[in-house]
Amino acid sequence: MFCITSLVGHWKALISTSDNARPTALDATKEIIAKYENVPPTFKSSRPIEQPIDVIEAEKRFGISFFTGFSHILIQNGQYHMVLEARFQGDPHTTHFVSCPKSVRDSDLSEEDQELLKCKLEGVKGRIAETVWNKLKKRYDIVKGDWLATDKEEEI
Repeated sequence: MFCITSLVGHWKALISTSDNARPTALDATKEIIAKYENVPPTFKSSRPIEQPIDVIEAEKRFGISFFTGFSHILIQNGQYHMVLEARFQGDPHTTHFVSCPKSVRDSDLSEEDQELLKCKLEGVKGRIAETVWNKLKKRYDIVKGDWLATDKEEEI
């Protein structure tokens, strides 16, 4: 509702201040989009979007019930991380953001928890639309088969 009111207000302001040229609805819409372009969405989680939890930490501390989908890409220490939306066992009604590197090292988890996490990650891969995977491949060279894999950390 606020956006529509704001859009109408901008249209009126543009129309009344311009004597020669009448602005189009597209011009007013572009102005509003530019104004809110850098505002991060925080509607799905009580955590800021910039603060996702590492997938292993989330599994150990909270227990991930399931992943609901893909949110965005995060770059940490020069490496891409897929940020996924997840529901935790203790708080199933709230969506939290979980950071997943290309390959998850899960040696700190029990074998049962490792298998469970692997199944959850395989499940979310199937819920991400092929169009999203195509965009991830084009922009970040992220290939569906190579990502969200779990492997044990090799012992020396």
